Amino acid sequence: MTNSIDKIVDGFPHPNIAPIVGIPTYESIAKLNLQLNANAASVQSNLGDGQLGLLALTVSPAVFNTLSAVAFVHPVNPGTNPHIGKKRQNQMGNGLQSGSLSLESALGYC
Repeated sequence: MTNSIDKIVDGFPHPNIAPIVGIPTYESIAKLNLQLNANAASVQSNLGDGQLGLLALTVSPAVFNTLSAVAFVHPVNPGTNPHIGKKRQNQMGNGLQSGSLSLESALGYC
């Protein structure tokens, strides 16, 4: 793994999730589900109300909506040829040339 991926994984409450061995039981699936939910919730995100991280990716919309007053709107996949508007291109170009803009903010992830 790269250093940035290692940093993300190291921040998880459950960085190592053991596989279910044998026939899955309700208890083993529930334990796995809780670990995945905790990991997803630990990733900072401004989507939804910003308090639940990426929990919306591991629970149903109905469950998420009981936990948050703000709906989680999944980002749209831009496809293979994303359209970046002229204003955004100027923002990205100016920041990247001066070295003051991170890759994440240039791509709009921050």
